[in-house]
Amino acid sequence: MEKGPDEENGRKHQMCKSILLKCLEGGCPTAVARVAFVEAARDWYLHHTQTALGPLGFFRLHS
Repeated sequence: MEKGPDEENGRKHQMCKSILLKCLEGGCPTAVARVAFVEAARDWYLHHTQTALGPLGFFRLHS
């Protein structure tokens, strides 16, 4: 959770960090933190796979 997407794409990442901290303090159930983490990880994965894929779904070759 320390390294995530930039601010434009990291809204769920920031929310997840605050929920995890709240959960560690005993302020919310672990199930809520788990869902927030999964959603942030899913957004991170989608962000990185979409930037690595070209318009037809093929990986771009970086030169």
